[in-house]
Amino acid sequence: MGGFIDFTLQYFDLFLIAVLIAIVTLVMSKFIKRKRMLFMVMAVLVIGVSFAVQQLKYTTFPELYDKTLKEDSVIEEITIRVYDPSNDSLETSASKVIEEQDTIERLMNDFSKIELKKEDGMASEFYQYHVDIIVKNQAGPDRYLTKVINIKLDQDYLNDYKVISGTNHLKTLQSLFSGEDAS
Repeated sequence: MGGFIDFTLQYFDLFLIAVLIAIVTLVMSKFIKRKRMLFMVMAVLVIGVSFAVQQLKYTTFPELYDKTLKEDSVIEEITIRVYDPSNDSLETSASKVIEEQDTIERLMNDFSKIELKKEDGMASEFYQYHVDIIVKNQAGPDRYLTKVINIKLDQDYLNDYKVISGTNHLKTLQSLFSGEDAS
């Protein structure tokens, strides 16, 4: 019994989809008497749902953080910590706090071009860069809400997403720690 529960928890979304398909098939069988027609309708439904689920795995950086990073948001500062992914101790090898608006704009421009695909089962602590973005949004007259966006990224991954775009999203980050100008 424990194996079934472990399997169900690991693949809960697939389990829910299977249950949903079974319920829809049961309901549709009351209206569609011919089994061949029922099978065809369910096949189209399953293919459509599969396509929709696959498409939900794709996003972009701006879409991922659209509730926090709005057009009128003010980014107060960005803290960047650099780690050596080959070192299992996760000791910071370098860090910087960025408050200059020009550098913040360049970083956000690099990030805005990232296209992502959801990846399950990622090792979430072995990223080269950890970036904390402090964002202030107006919540009402004379009232502001400040949030911190925590991002772990490297050349291939951003949090639980695989970077699928061919952009150089680490250009400004790397230049900050190499002493070069990223322009």
